[in-house]
Amino acid sequence: ISVNLYSKIILSEYFWNSIPCENVLIFQTDTILLKNTIHKITDYTSYDYIGAPWKWFNRVGNGGLSFRKKSAMLKVIHEINKDIDLTLFTNYHPEDIHTVEYMKKLKLNIAPVEIANTFSVESMYYPCPFGIHKPWSYLPSIMLDAFKKHEEINQLIKLNTEDNEKVLI
Repeated sequence: ISVNLYSKIILSEYFWNSIPCENVLIFQTDTILLKNTIHKITDYTSYDYIGAPWKWFNRVGNGGLSFRKKSAMLKVIHEINKDIDLTLFTNYHPEDIHTVEYMKKLKLNIAPVEIANTFSVESMYYPCPFGIHKPWSYLPSIMLDAFKKHEEINQLIKLNTEDNEKVLI
């Protein structure tokens, strides 16, 4: 599905109300959880939101592999709906940008960068996180090479870059 449609789904009350539990792990097809990590999902359940930190903002944000509280997401959606028409809102930025901004505005419990880095790697390197989300698009080759000790990462990279000439395994 498109980024716009995905964002509209994630930012819909219907989606979150259809989930029968409070703790939700968002797991896109370009993510993987690592087998040999010391980190467990229970390390992160005290937060309302955790995703890989973004190096360009030096803050937590990425939603591709993220842990979220249903109640927090419903608060975010309610607040966004007070401010703007969501049908227009998601056309400009992916949902994770909006989610994090509104979580900050509402003073919800977003994991600090140091903890988020242990949860997921996307653009900021950490040697053995809980999982990864598309680091081949953001990490320098030397850092990406350090992940090659994890066979599951090699498989994920291969699956997601076979048609992409930018990344060579």
